[in-house]
Amino acid sequence: MVLANSKSKRFTQLLQILKMFGIGVLAGTAWIHLLPHAFEEFQSPCLDAGWAKYGTGYVGLFGLIAAFIVQLIEMSAGGGHGSRSLSAKSAVVKSDTANHDHDHDHTGGTDVEEGSIDGMPHPHSHSTETSVILLEAGIMFHSIIIGVTLGVTPDDAFGTLLAAICFHQMFEGMALGVLIGNLRFSNLTKTLLCIMYPLITPIGIAIGIAVRSTYNENSPGLILTHGILNSLSAGILFYNTYAELMSEEISHNNTFRSYSLTFKAACFLAMYLGAAAMAIIALWA
Repeated sequence: MVLANSKSKRFTQLLQILKMFGIGVLAGTAWIHLLPHAFEEFQSPCLDAGWAKYGTGYVGLFGLIAAFIVQLIEMSAGGGHGSRSLSAKSAVVKSDTANHDHDHDHTGGTDVEEGSIDGMPHPHSHSTETSVILLEAGIMFHSIIIGVTLGVTPDDAFGTLLAAICFHQMFEGMALGVLIGNLRFSNLTKTLLCIMYPLITPIGIAIGIAVRSTYNENSPGLILTHGILNSLSAGILFYNTYAELMSEEISHNNTFRSYSLTFKAACFLAMYLGAAAMAIIALWA
């Protein structure tokens, strides 16, 4: 029994570390990959005068629209049960606080609080599930652009770009997989969500190969499409990373606050390493 509890605790800690690494990956993707590309595309001299007049302001505009849409969809998914969910969450917080104080009287504190599935309280509301699905949609917008770009890349630069994109997609996939695995969906639904992500980039590559002979990277329509999709993806990732993941998993999470200082430091280090990994990959992709 002691060994089983020990294994469970180590698995919980590992899962928490992976979640924090994933949050860093998603933040790095939004800040370092999506946003600069969107700015670059809306600064292109190939754009029509109408689009060029507002220029990089469109990056913020489409990103803001995407964030607002995600928030509205989440509210709609929650239906009319928002106040009930808030009351339930408040009750859980009070209960957790009381239990935490009681535990301190006897044990002094732990790395991971027992009684939670993975070291964190999980309301698993419809909005949380919707948030992860929308997050995957935002990542998939970016992934199809990556695939098309890889498909039209000249042979002399293909190998370097392929290696960088493989690491990029692997880290994003890890982050997304941890979030999907934490949802209360059926195993079939989780499997389908996980399969969709690795399939979208090859589809983009196939499209890129198909249009390679006629592909014109200076086409105003193509540049505009890339700019809008990257801006929308950035808005979705920004909202989900800060308003959902960091807020719920760190800032307003009593369980996270109950961790030891050492384990908190390890969690934050994992998050920073995730962002750093995406920053390094941005040198090539």
